Amino acid sequence: RTGGAVIVNGGFGAGPQVGDVSVTDNVQTAPTVDTGILTPDPCRAPVRMLSPAGLYRDDYSFARNSFMTPNNALVFRGITNVDVSSNSVSFGAPISGCDTRAGVRLTDSHTVGIFNNSFSGASNVYITTGASSTGITATGNTVD
Repeated sequence: RTGGAVIVNGGFGAGPQVGDVSVTDNVQTAPTVDTGILTPDPCRAPVRMLSPAGLYRDDYSFARNSFMTPNNALVFRGITNVDVSSNSVSFGAPISGCDTRAGVRLTDSHTVGIFNNSFSGASNVYITTGASSTGITATGNTVD
């Protein structure tokens, strides 16, 4: 059973000490809901990279993974140089209270490549929220 997320990189610290993360060839086998230590949240994304406000973390790559979610799949805040490619995400039935269904959700993140992903059931390949994100390139993705 998967807890609060498949992978989370939050808390204190920023680049160059925090970053240079590569996540490849993983398969999520159960929905993301409960960590056992946090309040259960059925809207929690399986991938959450959250830099502290005003700081940035660099160089994150997600390739050839399989995730499942009712909400957003990959969430990035304060991250630069991100590559999201050739992943497969299955979006389950919508859950009341979950606000968006995007393959990638970006907040204050820059130089982001989103290539050849399948976001089955998503509303959008990516969305931006809060502080602006720049340098986003998205090609070859599907949201069937």
